[in-house]
Amino acid sequence: MEQFVKGKSKLKKIGKQIRKNCIFRAKNIKNLKYFSFKYINFTMINRINYTLKGLSDTQTLAAFIAKLIQQSKKVNFLIFLKGDLGSGKTTFARFLLNNLGVSDKEFEGSPTFTIVNEYKNNIFHIDLYRIQSKYDMETSGVMEYFTKNGIIIVEWPEILDFKADLCIKFTIKDKFSRIVNVYKR
Repeated sequence: MEQFVKGKSKLKKIGKQIRKNCIFRAKNIKNLKYFSFKYINFTMINRINYTLKGLSDTQTLAAFIAKLIQQSKKVNFLIFLKGDLGSGKTTFARFLLNNLGVSDKEFEGSPTFTIVNEYKNNIFHIDLYRIQSKYDMETSGVMEYFTKNGIIIVEWPEILDFKADLCIKFTIKDKFSRIVNVYKR
């Protein structure tokens, strides 16, 4: 049974607002825990803006994004994670993977040196930080992963020419807070 912080009517109103202008700005990310997917689906979202004030907010956003991915029922789903070093990309990826069925024991950490971590259910976590050119992309074999069916999470995607289903940009606000922009590209 669904539980809501401020009642069903509040969520219906939010859902109608999203459908109307495809923009969702929540002042309190905790409301996402109680969000009903009866009122929104992946195709309705153009841009979501949040301030994450800790790991619990990051976990909540990751759970929300995981539900959107699962609801989309797409065979291939490409997610770009953008932001400076230390902005929370890998932490978000870990929480997203947890919500997609990858346990903390299975999580291999950032693939900065291995470039790709493969997980069950055709989930791939790619880190392109050390890839400097298109030639490096071809010779390392990374391009093959973009032809596979599954969920592909890419950190440092700036070198790629193709569009993602979802982009998530992390900006450091202060030591404990991050501004996050979720958008379709």
